[in-house]
Amino acid sequence: MLQDKSPPKDLRFFLNLIFNWLQLRYIFESRRRTTFLLFDILISVVSYWAAFALRFDIEIPQQEVTLLKVTLPLIVVLRIPCFIYFGLYETLWQYVGIPELFSIIGAATAGSVLLLIVSFFLGFQLHPRSVLVMDWLMLIMVLSGVRILFRVAVEKWRDLHRVRPKRVLIIGAESTAEFLVMEFLKQPSLGYQPIGLIDDDPKKLGARIRGVKVIGKISQLTSVARAKKAEEVIIVLPKASREEIKQIIKSCRDFHLICRVVSQEFFLLPSKIRPLKLRPVNISDLLGRELIQESFAGIEDFFRGKCVLITGAGGSIGSELVKMICQTHPQELILIDNSENNLHEISKELEGRYSNIEIYHYLLDITNGAEMEKIFVKHGPKAVYHAAAYKHVPLVELHFREGIINNVLGTKVIADLSFQYGVECFMLISTDKAIRPRSVMGATKRIAEIYVQSLKGGQTRFLTVRFGNVFDSSGSVVSVFRKQIEEGKPLTVTHPEARRYFMDVSEAVFLILQATILGSDSEIFVLDMGKPIKIVDLAHDLAQLVGIKPENVPIEYIGLRPGDKLDEELELNGEQAILTKHKKIKIWKSKQNTPVSIRQQIDELIDMVEQGCSRNLAVQKLKDIVPEYEPWRLTDELVPLDLISVQGTKVSDENLC
Repeated sequence: MLQDKSPPKDLRFFLNLIFNWLQLRYIFESRRRTTFLLFDILISVVSYWAAFALRFDIEIPQQEVTLLKVTLPLIVVLRIPCFIYFGLYETLWQYVGIPELFSIIGAATAGSVLLLIVSFFLGFQLHPRSVLVMDWLMLIMVLSGVRILFRVAVEKWRDLHRVRPKRVLIIGAESTAEFLVMEFLKQPSLGYQPIGLIDDDPKKLGARIRGVKVIGKISQLTSVARAKKAEEVIIVLPKASREEIKQIIKSCRDFHLICRVVSQEFFLLPSKIRPLKLRPVNISDLLGRELIQESFAGIEDFFRGKCVLITGAGGSIGSELVKMICQTHPQELILIDNSENNLHEISKELEGRYSNIEIYHYLLDITNGAEMEKIFVKHGPKAVYHAAAYKHVPLVELHFREGIINNVLGTKVIADLSFQYGVECFMLISTDKAIRPRSVMGATKRIAEIYVQSLKGGQTRFLTVRFGNVFDSSGSVVSVFRKQIEEGKPLTVTHPEARRYFMDVSEAVFLILQATILGSDSEIFVLDMGKPIKIVDLAHDLAQLVGIKPENVPIEYIGLRPGDKLDEELELNGEQAILTKHKKIKIWKSKQNTPVSIRQQIDELIDMVEQGCSRNLAVQKLKDIVPEYEPWRLTDELVPLDLISVQGTKVSDENLC
């Protein structure tokens, strides 16, 4: 019978305890850390021997040689835990600094003191004091010197292989410009060398910001760029007009300069998590909208430690809500979407970035009341953002039943559950197409607004925010135009006078979050969308951005599509504008009372649609609930598919070109 020669369990437990205490597993998991530990042990041995050799002028007496041989293994055994305990292998050598040098001094001192104590208790002959002092000094010098030389060598190598920084002009001489200059000078790895500032304020001309001089006005951009041999331009003008931005872009293109802007997120997020993101100028920069530069503190206070539920979490607005709310330290985020791809994309984007937030994903239809209720019971959300909706106007005209079920029943399900389970705040994301709607989509969103306003008497604040189009959302007019330009096709515009409201998605979401902390109950917030923009002007601007002269851009007018309006509006007759403390947010207070029968009317509408009613009956019922709804047609004839596509490219209602 074979005997088990493995160590006893108690001994194995003891060895494992020692192994873990010394963090040996951590060391030996990495070949780099193991190599550095062995190297430091070798230095310790050589330093100890050298101390004896120096003390006795190389001729070490036999008695001291015996002491050296006896204590050398002890040196190794005692130095290893000291090196590990003081964290000598937790820092990459190329980043060694003062804290690491103090750690080396601590490790060397602890090792020398332990050597004295252990030698005394083991009855070894006492070391000459000069040997211990020299060993201590040499060990510190060699361990520190090797690391410093390594860092210097790495930095020299990087200097030799570093790409030459780009010479950049910064347009704007305010606090953001100061931040950019400071970061560029502090972090050469960013690859930018600020060579001058451009600003129209005559008081700033000749002044310096962090050593960089204000050297001209915007009108002098081309001549300054030529004199300074600039390669790129960065625009930092929070209050720049549309025409100013267009003129800067034109000057940059004429002089073959790359033109970039600071991402909108920089102005919206708290300074401690503010990202320095530079991106090429895009169509949203031509809005001429003043950038928001306000405190994020109130928003952070509201969301901190809460569970937040977002429907349509993978869409354009929903995903931006998710990303911005993640910056406010919520406890849980519940993401709901019925699009597998959208939910996958936002999940991958969040993966590993917010380890302090519990994030749950549900691939689910919001009209599934039973499953939605399980989520409310399990997580108990305190804030709900309802961004899920069918928004493509021509497609909802074609699939009117699905549009009504999703936009009306879906809103009712989520709002009712919010009321039932005491959610603190429910926010409906609405649209300017709900105002005097011409489309089924617009009518369904108006019904959603009315229903949400009707819910009173519980713990929940029911709020609605209404705004127009956001740039570069999926299927938006901008992406359609961009694709048509790439394919060399004419840009398709519905009508020469068609106008729409536009804003940047990050600005829209920031204002939605601001409205959350402003609202009391049953209010409709309307975001300041600025002036409406002609779609044909948008087409010309986009062409100009890619270097095509507006006069060389072929435009094809295809006529208004099913459900389209020539102009969008932001207020209903009978609504009164009330200013808030935020200049870009107003409250539209309705003078009309919400109909008492709204719940019954919605139930009747849903029953009709679920039973497969005709378009005529569905439209008439929508009109009964929303009297200002003026349907574009009242027949059972289906919308021809060729009317809702343009040369094979699906056109989104989000910008209703």
